[in-house]
Amino acid sequence: MKRLSVFTVLLALFVLLAAVAPAEGTCVRLLPSTYTKSNTVLISGWDWMRPAVGTPTVVWKLNVAPATLAGAKSESFYVLVEALVTNTTSGGAGYERPLVLWVTNAAGTTPVQVELRNPFRPVDPANSAGVGYVTYGYAQINDQRVINNFRATGKLEVMFMWQGGYHVAVKSDSAKIAFQK
Repeated sequence: MKRLSVFTVLLALFVLLAAVAPAEGTCVRLLPSTYTKSNTVLISGWDWMRPAVGTPTVVWKLNVAPATLAGAKSESFYVLVEALVTNTTSGGAGYERPLVLWVTNAAGTTPVQVELRNPFRPVDPANSAGVGYVTYGYAQINDQRVINNFRATGKLEVMFMWQGGYHVAVKSDSAKIAFQK
């Protein structure tokens, strides 16, 4: 009985401290409202950007209520990207590449470089049938004009224009904006 009482007291103390302790910031992730693409090749739900007629381009647009962004820390805005990367058509596994994204709204445009990292090893140029293509990356948005306008209007656009190099595939939820409150 005495053990139960000590346990009960410790549990109550823990609950009390958890309720009183200052909360860490809340991380918020926003998905795009719209997604447009041009000069891409649709394969299994992914829009591949590779040599084609014209320049393959994708645009993710966010249009959220400004209240969603209330309390967001200016230094905490990031672009998160999930994409497929390979060396060529029907290519190999384990490849990585940088992407330059253009983040824009009424306040201006700023380039953001995302390093797409691939956890798959080894790198192998032979046709892997899609195994080992998945990459992830992120980059901070540092242009305060763009961030402040996004916080005020809820509008932001992220664009990627393929400029050659390894093939990249994206889809509507490949780019997200994350921030901390």
